[in-house]
Amino acid sequence: MFNIVQDRLNQFGEKYEDLAPAVVGELVKSAGEFLEYLVGQQAANEAMSSLMRTALGIELENPEEWRLQWEALGLSDLARLVGSENFTNLYAYAFFGLPTTYDRSLDERGLSILGHCTSADMFLESCPRTWADVGVLERTLEAAQTRWAIDAGVDGTLVGPEGLAAIAGVSLKSIKNILAPSSGSDLRTTENGQVRVEDARRWLEGRPGFLPSIWELDEAGSVVPASTADHMLDDVLFVPVAKDGSHFSPECLVGKHYQIGPKSAPQKIADFRLALDLLTRMEPPRWRRPNSKGVPGLVTGVTWTRKTAAELGL
Repeated sequence: MFNIVQDRLNQFGEKYEDLAPAVVGELVKSAGEFLEYLVGQQAANEAMSSLMRTALGIELENPEEWRLQWEALGLSDLARLVGSENFTNLYAYAFFGLPTTYDRSLDERGLSILGHCTSADMFLESCPRTWADVGVLERTLEAAQTRWAIDAGVDGTLVGPEGLAAIAGVSLKSIKNILAPSSGSDLRTTENGQVRVEDARRWLEGRPGFLPSIWELDEAGSVVPASTADHMLDDVLFVPVAKDGSHFSPECLVGKHYQIGPKSAPQKIADFRLALDLLTRMEPPRWRRPNSKGVPGLVTGVTWTRKTAAELGL
């Protein structure tokens, strides 16, 4: 009997090219070379030797040869690195609609996808572009964020042409040509050049190569439960509370985004749960929220409180 999940896993196994491990491996090598400048060659050699032992279980007789040993690693070795695993899981979701984690409730699977997107976004924000060509990682993230916007199913949400191009497997130029009024396509942009998620969903579902998401299915092809008796807190979220007693909520939306982070470098995120996940990783958490006059002001979280999804209006 046909099993859609197993079939999709087989497609992923056949088509995935281990692109992320190669990039992650190059980044680690560049990090080691950067360490030499910061702490000296001997200390860097010892650090990289320790890294290879801890991360890959490889013992080096001569730490000064870490670079040669690293360059000799195969993709199967590099694929064992945590960063490689994270981007491989994100790739499976972005292009094949597979979950980033298994054997969990539907709520936990969704939060895992959000967590992978957030971690990848933060990583790429700080990643030195001269260390490696991270284009494949950026496209994976853009495709994953676009798929999540579609899966969330909130009409009116906007996605960018870059993400649409990534998930469709076409060039940005091709997408821009399709979006041009003269193309004859019914796919249109808003005034700021974005695409409404309902239009993106309809367009993608009409493409023969697009694979709809199946991350909500278990290995037998049945829908996994939203939550289980052992996870009664799945519908509960912990949100930061500011000194004035206000807490982070959907009402903190500024325009069409939540503005997260310090005043000097705010990150604009459209999805509430993705924004909250980012706040949980900040110390201290900072966000903007409109005051009584509608003017957004920066606040800092001093504690956390538990709120149900219903209390937050989710």
